[in-house]
Formats: sequence, structure tokens, C-alpha cells
Amino acid sequence: ANPDSMKCAVDSLAKMPGRHVCILADMLEMGSDSVNMHLDIGQYLRASGVQLVITTGELGRFIAEGAGNSAVHFDDRSELIDKLPQLLKKGDTVLVKASNGMKLGAVSDAIKEIGDGDGK
Repeated sequence: ANPDSMKCAVDSLAKMPGRHVCILADMLEMGSDSVNMHLDIGQYLRASGVQLVITTGELGRFIAEGAGNSAVHFDDRSELIDKLPQLLKKGDTVLVKASNGMKLGAVSDAIKEIGDGDGK
């Protein structure tokens, strides 16, 4: 993940139906301006009208800060996964994105399991 790929993914999400939800975590290896890059992504999400931003990770906290009131941050990925059934709604369009090192594949798997259980 990097700022350009994050923004392109959000732009694609904006063209899809449903409530727009982004589940994001750290963009790794971004250098000394990393905090500002994460804040910028959050601000981009807010300006793009994403209705719910869910973040995890040390730097993900700054995405949530930039996104403002539409964001919820979890210090730990497993806590985020535990809360997904309460946060997601039927009909949501969900973007899951971060650097591979953040292991958000587990989040995608959890979303699929939720969907298999009640038709989301």
C-alpha cells in the first residue's frame, strides 16, 4: 500500500453501491513523512464521503484522526475482527487495504464468514 494506491482504491469504492466502508491499516516503509501521509489519507476519505472508516495499526491511528468522526480505531487486529459483526451492515461495500505486513487478509476472511452467516 502507498498513498496513490489507497486513493485509487477509495475512488473505485466511491463508484460502487451501498454504504462505503474502508478498513485500513499502516502503509509501511513510507519514510520520515509517514505520519502526514496517513493523516492525508484520512482527510481524503472524509472528503470522499466514506461513511465508515475502521483502522488498526500504529500508523492507522493517524488515518482515523484524519478521517474525523466517521472513524473508529482498534489497537489490535483481533479486536477489530471481533467488532466487525456490530460495525458492518447488509449491503455495505467494504474496502480492505494496507501493506501486506499488516496481515489484513484475516479481516477479509472474517468479513466473508460474516457474509456467509447472514447474507451480507
